[in-house]
Amino acid sequence: LDFLHLGSSLSLRGVARLGSSMSVLDFTSVGSSLSLRGLGRLGSALSVLSAAQLGSSLSLRNVARLGSALSVLDFVHLGSSMSLRGMSRLGSALSVLDFLHLGSTLSLRGMSRLGSAVAVLDFV
Repeated sequence: LDFLHLGSSLSLRGVARLGSSMSVLDFTSVGSSLSLRGLGRLGSALSVLSAAQLGSSLSLRNVARLGSALSVLDFVHLGSSMSLRGMSRLGSALSVLDFLHLGSTLSLRGMSRLGSAVAVLDFV
């Protein structure tokens, strides 16, 4: 499928699917509430999302997931109350956070965690 437009509610552009193991989506828009741009999935093991927007409350940009072991997030914005930029997780053992902003009350920059034993915080 290269392009599909159904009224003002649904638009698709560039979709490929190979059985149940591989899916690729270039762009989809569902009304004004949901937009996706660049989504790839290989079975249940690998997922990659370039950008997603759900209304004005949630925005995601550059998300990658490899099974349950590895997660990488470049940017997420949740309304005006929470923003994350640069987060990585390797299983339950290692977490790295580059920047977190919670409204006007809390900001973190540079945090690392290794299991439950070691935590490093750069700036609050």
